[in-house]
Amino acid sequence: MEFKYAHTWEEKNFIVKAFVLDQIASPDTFNVSVNAEDEMFLYLQAAFHGNRNRALVEYFMSGKEVLNRVTSIINWKFQGFENVDSFLDFACGYGRMTRYLVQEMPPEKVWVSDIYAEAVEFQKLQFGVNGIVSVTDPKDYPVERKYDCIFVFSLFSHLPEKTFVPWLEKLYSMLSPNGILMFTVHDVVLMPPEQVMPDNGICFVPQSESRSLSTEEYGSTWVTESFVAEAIAKASNGKGFYHRIKRGLLIQDLYLVVNDPKLDFSTLNLGVRPRGFVDFCTYTRHDEITLKGWAADTSWTNEVKEVQVLLNGQLVQKCKPCYPRPDVVEFLKDERALISGWTCSFYLDPAADISKELLMVKMICGNNVERVMLISLIEAALQDLMVLPPETPPETPPETPPEPSRIGKLKSILNPIKHLILGNPSANNQV
Repeated sequence: MEFKYAHTWEEKNFIVKAFVLDQIASPDTFNVSVNAEDEMFLYLQAAFHGNRNRALVEYFMSGKEVLNRVTSIINWKFQGFENVDSFLDFACGYGRMTRYLVQEMPPEKVWVSDIYAEAVEFQKLQFGVNGIVSVTDPKDYPVERKYDCIFVFSLFSHLPEKTFVPWLEKLYSMLSPNGILMFTVHDVVLMPPEQVMPDNGICFVPQSESRSLSTEEYGSTWVTESFVAEAIAKASNGKGFYHRIKRGLLIQDLYLVVNDPKLDFSTLNLGVRPRGFVDFCTYTRHDEITLKGWAADTSWTNEVKEVQVLLNGQLVQKCKPCYPRPDVVEFLKDERALISGWTCSFYLDPAADISKELLMVKMICGNNVERVMLISLIEAALQDLMVLPPETPPETPPETPPEPSRIGKLKSILNPIKHLILGNPSANNQV
């Protein structure tokens, strides 16, 4: 099977290389090949208005965050990946997480499954894992074995009621006796205000980001915990025990299902992942660059220690969130995110070539957990001013756009920038 690629190492992308060297524990063995049909990458690229580098970094960053969450659960349940004999990534896509998973466990112990045969074949070729092509009807799904861990990210957040329980039943039946099923859902708190939750606790709307799947089979779904609890009871014939982690994986709730009633979930502390974004990057003077954004860690025990700005890998400035962002509170549905706004400025050598200066912005949280908010050449960061990510709420620009005379001055200062975009906020994380 011939594949088209959105990115490979052969491209020698400077931004991707910088991310991998800074963020990946084993960069020499990390696979950066992205399939051109990968719907998650295409969604991100569209959300970033065609900015490919921003989409690539967010794609890799979000995959890393998913694996970090899974790793915490595996360490809690099995004391490490070395004690997991079989891992099934169901509805796996084109390998956003698999490229990280095969750095943690042998690929022969990993199975991937997706409705897209090309996605399965792509992962088998790139990562050396086992593959199973999925089906629309769970009754027809080929059961080859039992699995110690079954991970399902962002499938049940798209299923109608008629297939929600049947797929849950099928997946539960494939668990080994000591296994764990992990799946995510959109909680009712994320439901758009124009939608009304039915009495049965599941709201399905026939619309999704998929370019080919039927929206009647794969749309957008929101559920209550009572609905999920009842679904788990039905699927497991009353034998399954679950634990819910609110906003446990990106913006979705994470449910863990096991067979052991004595398993102590209170010893599992995942907290809430830190979130943040760079909203603005501007020249405020002829040699000063100002960055503005938000950073929030809404777990009970951690806080954002600092926001770091690095230029070509060297720390040039740092700050802490210090002013209110009520729009972030509304977006995250959490009052603890109120004091999340930050501003950071640094001086740039006037002789510097901004088309070659690499800018990186990170948030550092408790236990030295870090999240990259921006990796970009300065030139590109200035061009992308106020292009917001898909998970970031819009806000009113804190500064009015400069008058035409100032734009002309900036263009001469920032040579060789050809297009300086000031403004244009949109509603739809990262470089």
